[in-house]
Amino acid sequence: MTGQTEAYEAVFVDLVQKSWKMFGEMDHATRVDDIFLGAVISSAVRLGRCLIDLESDGTSHFVRFEDMSNRSRMTFRLQHLTPTLMAAKAQGHQANVTIGVGRLVSDLGKLWGAFKQEFKSAFVMQDEPGIVTLDADMSSGYIYAQIPLIWRLEEYLGDSGWQPDYDKIASHIYCCEVSLYKYLDGRLKLA
Repeated sequence: MTGQTEAYEAVFVDLVQKSWKMFGEMDHATRVDDIFLGAVISSAVRLGRCLIDLESDGTSHFVRFEDMSNRSRMTFRLQHLTPTLMAAKAQGHQANVTIGVGRLVSDLGKLWGAFKQEFKSAFVMQDEPGIVTLDADMSSGYIYAQIPLIWRLEEYLGDSGWQPDYDKIASHIYCCEVSLYKYLDGRLKLA
């Protein structure tokens, strides 16, 4: 009887271990965007930015940073596209990422009015990846250039999904910033 009891206990222990493993996978699927957002914040701070705004509804996250030396801004919006275990297993952890850069400008109303006229003639789908668009924050006087991208989060979180590659995240954010500032500054010179 002892051998049979030990066999039952072994099955029981195996069931508990498998349950914990599945629970961990489900938990990770719902938290991977939070892990990634924390890594983005840390990476932006490494680049010398100060966090000035953070909004989140659990699936969609928005952060804004400012470089206090020149008052330029960077925004980062993250929407987790595969927040369930089944979706993540089928497609990997994917997210819509929109990176933006902003400059404080004088007479934003006049400048923005000219840009809006230009936009009316263009048929641009703003949600398509790789399309640079302009936006303005009339209350603060900033004009932004932003680009939506789709990122596979596993590329930034390592094999375990818990260990961010801060250098890679900072590098990819910085590369986007450089290109977006070039675009924005070029547009501002033409205005």
